[in-house]
This record gives sequence, C-alpha cells and structure tokens, in this order.
Amino acid sequence: MIEFKLPSLGADMDEGKLLEWKVSPGDTVKKGQVVAIVDTSKAAVDVEIWSEGTVFELLVQPDETIPVGTVMATLLEAGETPETAKRTPRAAPAPKAAAPTRPATALPVVLAGLRKRGNARPRTLDALATFVTDLLEQNGFPVAEAKDVMARLRSQHYIEVQDRRITAYLLPPSKA
Repeated sequence: MIEFKLPSLGADMDEGKLLEWKVSPGDTVKKGQVVAIVDTSKAAVDVEIWSEGTVFELLVQPDETIPVGTVMATLLEAGETPETAKRTPRAAPAPKAAAPTRPATALPVVLAGLRKRGNARPRTLDALATFVTDLLEQNGFPVAEAKDVMARLRSQHYIEVQDRRITAYLLPPSKA
C-alpha cells in the first residue's frame, strides 16, 4: 500500500485545501501525473504523484483543508489487490501549535528596541518609521500599528523632533 500525502508546495505552506481530484478509485497512475488541484492560499496548484500504482481510496474530500503531510489517498502497488491491501484509517490532523505570545501593545517593544540601540538610534522620522515597522514585524505585530506607535512616541514625549530630525530621545528606564 502506498500512501499519497499532501506535499509542501511552498516554503511557507503548512496546509492546503483540496479543490479537485483528477483521479478516481481504480484509476492507474504514473509518476509525474497530476492527480489533484490544491489551493495553497497563494494559488491553485496541480499536484503530481511520485509513485505508480492503482488508486485505492481517496481519503480527503474536495473543499477540505488539511495540514501538509496528511495522507490524501492510498494506492495499490503492482500485484496488490483490494482484498490484500490494508485500509489506511484517516488520522486526525495534528493540533496546531499555539501562537507565540507577544506583549499586548507594541509601544513597550519599540521602547526596548530603542534602548538597545543606544547611540545608534535612528536620527530622522523616516529612519525611525522604518525601524519601528521592522521591529513590529519581527515581534509579530501588525505592521499597521507602526503609525500609532510613531504618534505615541511623539505625543508621550519620548522623542523631540525638529524639521523631521530627531533631536532627542527621552526614553523611560527599563523595568527589568
């Protein structure tokens, strides 16, 4: 019995949605043949099989989303019959890993990042905006929060600005 599993179709793919089977039970398949179409969240992709055999069972239904590595179908090897084949039970998908924890607000992360930079802090508002955006992205915050953080840095007087140049940083001491 050959297990056909959902392959990773991209570096950042952890799951896919089966859109369509191109084969049915009883069909003979050859290596490199397109057997399914899967949505990877970026595109609908033809999925090729890398084994030869006869389709025995289709374990995933169209419109079903499954993790990479899930057995989608089973094939009978040459000489194997449905009577001699062991049925593959459909395994439950593995639980998703918990999302990494992050502080509730982005401002403390930015203040800590600025403290770490010391004298190498950004000297213009544009450079600071780039620094804030990158820092938020690295720490799992939506990049859209950068504008709010920049406004709070100014309104809470953590930075002094003149002609788009940062003339002083007035950062609170670290709580650690």
